[in-house]
Amino acid sequence: MGQQKQSEPLSMRESFDIMYVFASALSLGLTVFTRCQFGTEAFGLRGLAAAVVIFVYVGSTGSQWMMIYFVAWLLALVCRRAESETAAKRGELRHTYYNGHPWLILTLMPFIKDEQTARRVEPFLCLAAGIGLCQWSFDVGRFVIFGALSILIIDRVGREIMRRRVEAIINARIEQEAVMEELKRRGFF
Repeated sequence: MGQQKQSEPLSMRESFDIMYVFASALSLGLTVFTRCQFGTEAFGLRGLAAAVVIFVYVGSTGSQWMMIYFVAWLLALVCRRAESETAAKRGELRHTYYNGHPWLILTLMPFIKDEQTARRVEPFLCLAAGIGLCQWSFDVGRFVIFGALSILIIDRVGREIMRRRVEAIINARIEQEAVMEELKRRGFF
């Protein structure tokens, strides 16, 4: 008699990873319209996941406007991908996973001068756009609202990762200085 193997519940890390991939896919559903100059590998799995999420959403809503949105999104994705490849061939240096330059916010709000501030404002502008779009097409508006919330999540996670990386570098420097002092004390230098 065969025993049925019970599946283990997801760990906190696995749950977070799934949520992050989903939020990343949803955010890419918007950022191809609001950002430019992506890294050459910024789309990969995220692009495929975004296409699946949008396609499933189109199927679940049956909205013709979401189908048009999907086609526009695919065209924008292809253009952004071509833009990234062209920049790489010209020798422009960018992180391969760079999540794009927020050109739309910087254009619409010229008083915002730096990219980090623009990234912090972007989800709120997208949220307002989503609320406005609900008057025209509830399904498109709702998708944009969820995308805006996802941009907020992805931005916050990215800032936390950067904070931890900087903290780790500072800690490593302090540790190396302590090691150097110990080596000097022992007469190696």
